[in-house]
Amino acid sequence: MIRGHRLILALGLLCAGTFAGAQGGAADLVLIVNAQSPLEAKLAPEKVRDACLGKPVGGARLQLVNQADQAVMAAFIEKFTGMTLGAYKSHWVKKLMSEGGTGPKTLESPAEILRFVSENKAALAYLAKKDLPAKAPGVRVLAVSSDNDPVKK
Repeated sequence: MIRGHRLILALGLLCAGTFAGAQGGAADLVLIVNAQSPLEAKLAPEKVRDACLGKPVGGARLQLVNQADQAVMAAFIEKFTGMTLGAYKSHWVKKLMSEGGTGPKTLESPAEILRFVSENKAALAYLAKKDLPAKAPGVRVLAVSSDNDPVKK
């Protein structure tokens, strides 16, 4: 029965927005974490990639929060993983089927994302700069090191 639920979750993840294109600008995005997150203030691009792909970062497994806006999600995923949105979703289908666990959470609005991150120490999310309020209690912005090409090809 649990396997069936994983299959449904995995197929939903794969199907949701596979046809959307990456039209947003990844340069206009900011990474956010809970204010109590043990992550350093500056994160290497490889660590962001690891978090996106469900690997532990700094000894902790993070809960990635994706945006429901497929163009924004695609821009972020492409910038930090070097994958298309379809390849990323396929990665998660395979990972969930073989290892189980929980995939990235998807939330509809910046307000929902900010609330989730402020309430969950393991959360890692991204927002358009314009959607980050001047004061966001319980949330801090992470810098990504200046490497312009985070994906090692």
